[in-house]
Amino acid sequence: MNANENLVPPAEDVASAPPSIVARLADFPELHGTAAAGAAGSLNHLLDVSVSVTAELGRVTMPIREAGTGEVVYSQGGTRRSCGARSDNGAPIARGAEVVVTRYEAGIAYVRLWEEFAREEENEGGSS
Repeated sequence: MNANENLVPPAEDVASAPPSIVARLADFPELHGTAAAGAAGSLNHLLDVSVSVTAELGRVTMPIREAGTGEVVYSQGGTRRSCGARSDNGAPIARGAEVVVTRYEAGIAYVRLWEEFAREEENEGGSS
């Protein structure tokens, strides 16, 4: 059984569908590499792509000890929320520090200092 057979509805279903809805299987052309020999798989062409970064900003309300857990408060949709937090690199973070939430795992926010995050973004933006 072909995997695409599951995606194609029976002919009677297509005939009874509203005329404004059209469903077709995608038919993409095959990609052919244009990279020079030895550079196959290189992602250097992506260096000129600009991207925007979205992050949640918060403030540490209970200090985060080295390799320990503290607490961070942040605003989400106009609602003030708090959760346990750990430093992304295991370094201590003082109470009152502004932080960026980099990820959530098992109900814990992993954070980085805002100053470090902003400095890295500036350096990456200035190097192109």
